[in-house]
Formats: sequence, structure tokens, C-alpha cells
Amino acid sequence: MGPSSASGNNYRMLRKVIDLCDRWPLPAWGCLALVLYAIHGGWHLLSIGQPYELLWACHLGNMAVVIGLLTKCRWLNAVGTLILFVGLPLWFINLFTGGRLIFTSPVMHVGGPLMGLVGIYRLGLPDRDWLIALVLITFVILLCLVATPYDQNINLAHHEWKPLEVLGVPPQFRIAFLLARWVVLLSTTELMLCWILRKAKWDDPATSALTGNLSLDRLSTSSQ
Repeated sequence: MGPSSASGNNYRMLRKVIDLCDRWPLPAWGCLALVLYAIHGGWHLLSIGQPYELLWACHLGNMAVVIGLLTKCRWLNAVGTLILFVGLPLWFINLFTGGRLIFTSPVMHVGGPLMGLVGIYRLGLPDRDWLIALVLITFVILLCLVATPYDQNINLAHHEWKPLEVLGVPPQFRIAFLLARWVVLLSTTELMLCWILRKAKWDDPATSALTGNLSLDRLSTSSQ
């Protein structure tokens, strides 16, 4: 298979994905995202019975995507999607380093980011939305620090993640170091999502004209 053939196949696959994204109205995608989240969130509440577990960033990111899709609010959807894409590889790393796997987790950790991508394609990606995500994460970490059990370590609010303990960060700088990691991860994830969005719209003849402006705010389709 030559490069041109592979490129053609990639375009056809991308076109199918774009057609699927355009086929359903956004509230329908929001309802699907809500169902996916409810499966995992409901299992947490019913089987574990620890409501504070819902303060994990991935849970909040999913709810932001759900509300963003249902209300067609691109800021909420973008913030939630950013948080979910930051958390996805961390979730995999946690599993491979001995973390607990709840059988409903893949539904939320994989389904949520995909729903968020649909919203970003349809609604666009606002400029510097990672700063809003950072403010939200900072508030949640501080809330977890005062309102959740130490041994649960929700969002790493109480102590460092074991694989990073070898760095020997002084306790008084631990929260600052945690937030600095979020800054790097959120900002780089926004760049990645920007590239994905631009790739989809450059390859889509119906929306390619929208990519002439470098502003992320203008990278949105006319149909929502």
C-alpha cells in the first residue's frame, strides 16, 4: 500500500467519524455522555458508598462535558475534555502500577473523552481554556485537602503519588509541584486537541475555510 492509498484510507475514516459527529444533535450526545457517566458514577455510589470519590478530576471532567453538550456551552465542554484527556494516560499508568480497576471505569475514562471530542468538533475550542480548567482543578484540590479522608488521597491532595516520591519534593512545596504539573499537562493537552480539531477541519471540505484564522475561537462548525 503506497502513501497515497494510506492517505486516502485515513481521509475516508476521518470522513466517517465527522459524519457520525454531525448526524446527532448535541443534546443527544449529551444524553449519551450522561448515561456513560451514570454507569460509573452510580456504581461508585451504590457499591462503594463514598460520595467524595466523585470529586476525582475525571468525574468532574465528565460532568462538565455532559453539561456542556446538553447546554451547547463550549467552555464547559472544552474544560471537561481537557481534564479527561489529561487523566486518561494517568489512569492507564495507575492501572499498570498496581492501581484498582473498577469494571465500569473504562466506560467513563474512554467514553467521556470521546464525547468531549464530539463537542469540541461541533462547538470549537476556546482560547486559553486550560486556564479555566486550572482554576477549577486548584479549587477542587484545596477542597479535597480539607474535606476528604487522608487515606483516600483524592486528586493527590494529601500526599504524593508513589511513583513520584523518589523526587523528594519537600512537603511544603508539594501542592505547588502538583499544580505545576497540571499547568504543563493542561496547556500541552490543549495544543494536542487544537491539532486534532484543525486536522479534522482541514480535511473536511465543508469546514476547511474556517481554518484560515489561527484563533481557536473560530475553529467551530456552523451547525451545532
